Amino acid sequence: MNFSGNRSYLRFAIVLISAFLLAACIAKEDPVVNADSATSQSASVEPVFDMNSWKTIIGDDCRSFFDGCNNCRRDPGKMAACTRMACAVYQQPRCLDDDAAADAAAVAKRVGYACDDGKRFSVSYHEYVQGDQRLRLNDSEIMFSDDQTRTAYRLQRKRSASGEKYMNAEGLEFFAKGDEAQVRQQGVNIYANCRIKR
Repeated sequence: MNFSGNRSYLRFAIVLISAFLLAACIAKEDPVVNADSATSQSASVEPVFDMNSWKTIIGDDCRSFFDGCNNCRRDPGKMAACTRMACAVYQQPRCLDDDAAADAAAVAKRVGYACDDGKRFSVSYHEYVQGDQRLRLNDSEIMFSDDQTRTAYRLQRKRSASGEKYMNAEGLEFFAKGDEAQVRQQGVNIYANCRIKR
């Protein structure tokens, strides 16, 4: 057997395999990036906003806007007046004029109910007015005013299979469907067979 010839052949094979592996490693470290992959990588980068971003995003015709941190209002020819919250991270600024229009469309209303035994109460939506006091209510809450006790309670909307249901942490619950309603306290009916007063 020719051991020296086999050794030479083995050395040559090792050198060849090493060269091939080295070339593969170099190619891996320095990949060729085509234009399409570069575009897709840059498209996934999230935009960064700061305290001045609104100046290029919000149009001059917008009167009410969110600057990325605070809500602002401006009249024609005047500087914007904003709330003064401090924000570590700014969000995307946006015009709130459409939101203001939607708020204006949500008309405040007060609905009165008459129940058994002459008991009465009313429910306020969007705004509660008592004397010269006004309290703005959001879409998920109402103000329940009890005529008997002359007290008012803010109730939060709860999920209901039908009709509308509002409740507070003390267990006061208002449920209405169509013109009819009932009021419970801790699960017990306190006002029954209530109907909207016409």
